[in-house]
Amino acid sequence: MSNKILFVDDDMRILIGFKRRLRKEFDFHIAESAEEALRLLAAEGPFAVVISDQQMPGMKGIAFLKEVMARDPMTVRIMLTGNADRETAVASVNETGVFRYLNKPCPIEQIVEAINDALIEYNTVAAERDLLENTLAGSVKLLIDVLAVNDPRSFDAVSAVRRAGERFSRHLKLRKAWSLDIAIMLSTLGEAMLPAELRAKSERAEALSEAEMALVERAPEVACKLISNIPRLDDVATAILYRDKAFDGSGFPRDAIAGTDIPYIARILHVLRALLAVSADRRPDAAAFDKLSRMQNRFDPELLRQARACFLEDASRPLTRIVTTSVDVGGLRAGDTAVDPIKTQNGDLALSAGTQLTTATVERVRQFHHVRPLAEPIRVSREVVVAEQHKGAA
Repeated sequence: MSNKILFVDDDMRILIGFKRRLRKEFDFHIAESAEEALRLLAAEGPFAVVISDQQMPGMKGIAFLKEVMARDPMTVRIMLTGNADRETAVASVNETGVFRYLNKPCPIEQIVEAINDALIEYNTVAAERDLLENTLAGSVKLLIDVLAVNDPRSFDAVSAVRRAGERFSRHLKLRKAWSLDIAIMLSTLGEAMLPAELRAKSERAEALSEAEMALVERAPEVACKLISNIPRLDDVATAILYRDKAFDGSGFPRDAIAGTDIPYIARILHVLRALLAVSADRRPDAAAFDKLSRMQNRFDPELLRQARACFLEDASRPLTRIVTTSVDVGGLRAGDTAVDPIKTQNGDLALSAGTQLTTATVERVRQFHHVRPLAEPIRVSREVVVAEQHKGAA
């Protein structure tokens, strides 16, 4: 966890004076301009705290701190300026989300107090992010793996959507990528609560009664209510509630919410789920995007454009293909899909064909193999990287 401090001012005498007095107390770095500071952030970041003067040649402090916030929202920002005017203070708070606003000349004791308070803020936010991104996300992943062991088909698509979501998050530079990942993992929780017979009928696209249709349609609402009981997952619960809401406002839930008023994560989830559902082998291609484009007003047009750029036009992405290979039980790995039914040596079914293996499923199959040996080799399909594209490549 970073505790580095960056002080930015165009007056080198001030910088040297502060560094001489504070270097023993803090991991203290200096920069004589906003441009130099941005290069330092890129080369040596992350920094826990950035303190910036407002009146500097070239890029002013407010513009600089806005760029700092865009690059790393966790960095705590402090504005230091000789202009004790209300407008600068308001702008620094509203535009850059500064943690504290200090006036020059500022006593060293006040600077030290501000830095210490900023470090407490940074470490508190960092600890919460670690809780959300690692501890909570890991717990959710374990829950989904356990559910997938007992009902693998209901969760097969989740793994593919997660992979797509991870890639799309990087493309969008999504600040809270963890919330999208958790929303994807929990997106089918409502369906898991449906009676097994109704789930099977829905998966086979059989005709449903009006009562059955209502239960299937309200599955996101069931998931939302369950997830709302988990602290800090309110946004995830809302995203799942609106996962099927069309951009024009049609669909469930039947309310007046439409367009960009639909939660952003919900709009992303809507695009990804629909895209993977119409993609051959759950790999987005031009034909899949053409299908979605014909569904006018259903998807956020900007997100659909960004998805096309991410999955079809990104020249830096790895080239992959799906291959079928034969492995023994020890060679199975998460992400593999069973090509044939996995059976015991006596012919009893252990896992259905088409099941995508998770970490938990692989472990379950291996434990099963110790008790009742499975027929080997086992045919699976898996995604492999065959080459790396280069910019400018055809």
